[in-house]
Amino acid sequence: MALVVDASLVAHWLLPDEAAKPGTPTIDGVKGEALFVPAIFWYELRNIFVVCERRSRLSPEGTSLALSYVQALDISIDFQHDDALILSLARAHALTVYDAAYLELALRKRLPLLTLDTKLNTAFVAAAL
Repeated sequence: MALVVDASLVAHWLLPDEAAKPGTPTIDGVKGEALFVPAIFWYELRNIFVVCERRSRLSPEGTSLALSYVQALDISIDFQHDDALILSLARAHALTVYDAAYLELALRKRLPLLTLDTKLNTAFVAAAL
């Protein structure tokens, strides 16, 4: 099965002080699945880790290790996008353009979207109907 995953979920999997949330997909649960992300994903993920370093939640070595785990996953960066749809989705659902890029990708590819972002998930459910 193919899935779209966002940076919030991937970071959750890899940050050592993140508590497991019931019902949240796990990194082991998606191994072997084809994962898709928009191009912004790698920048977002690295930013999350650098902010965690600044807050002493993660060391630079921890960031390197976490990124190596991510690179071992079957993640495909999707460089195709519909600019007009991204802006439309951001406006309609009061999302950031970054989040709307994940939503646009999931809708365009007709794939499930896995995220910890409640607002993004709500927008996905509404837009997928």
